Amino acid sequence: MNANELERAKSAYAESAGIFERLGRRHDAANASAGVGFVLLVQGQHDEAEELLRTLLNEAVDVGSPPLAAEIIGTLGIARLERDPAAGVRLLAAAARLLHELGLAYHPGEQKLVDEAERKARETLGERFEAEWEAGSELSLDDAVALALGEA
Repeated sequence: MNANELERAKSAYAESAGIFERLGRRHDAANASAGVGFVLLVQGQHDEAEELLRTLLNEAVDVGSPPLAAEIIGTLGIARLERDPAAGVRLLAAAARLLHELGLAYHPGEQKLVDEAERKARETLGERFEAEWEAGSELSLDDAVALALGEA
């Protein structure tokens, strides 16, 4: 996607989130807002994405949506890779396991970004990658949430 398409997508997600909020549909509003976070990430605005996604992760937990929480945990993992590669990999692994257990998968565009993030993390961490991935894949949802929110 080019810059204009990304801005249009971000605007559409934000507009959808606003509509869902006005309708009192918290889960749908958080899900649409997660799209804004994903676009911010693609645009390289990792700090902004991470701030928004942490808020949305709390909302996903509050509304009782493990699928939405798992997806946001994975997206937060990507955002965290530059600052803390080990934690980023643990979050990606936790999200992968949680989504698998729920019988879900990333959308193709998200999966492409996840795959690229994993590749870069392997290069950055070298031999440590596998140990961090294994540690992350053993995290419970609650522990992954705590790590994603910086509470672990």
